[in-house]
Amino acid sequence: MKSSSRLTILVAGLFMFAFTTLKPVQAQESQPVADTVNALPPEVQVILKKGCYDCHAEPGKPMALSHVNFTRWNEYSAEKQASKAKSICDQVTKGDMPPKKYKEYNPSGVPTAEELKILCDWVEKFQESEKK
Repeated sequence: MKSSSRLTILVAGLFMFAFTTLKPVQAQESQPVADTVNALPPEVQVILKKGCYDCHAEPGKPMALSHVNFTRWNEYSAEKQASKAKSICDQVTKGDMPPKKYKEYNPSGVPTAEELKILCDWVEKFQESEKK
């Protein structure tokens, strides 16, 4: 009987220690790390952040992250970045992205004509640098 009481006290003590000394995990803002040559430029990040990061940056939606994950952008090869960038411009220009439901609930996430130009100009420059 004494050994089970000691075990209960030991387990309770361990839980108390864990809960009182361990710090909670802090939520981090989903944002790519800009440490490579092909990092997302700040003006492009602003556009992507307002309409894309909710789903396409961690902890976004699994399906969206499987297509492009801006949190891991700098882990992509230059070729993959170029391909993804072109697809982004194409889909946003066609109106396929952001999705219809997202647009309904987040109209400010829809890029303006000026923002589309900035985004697609970046893609064009990106494509040109990949050809060299």
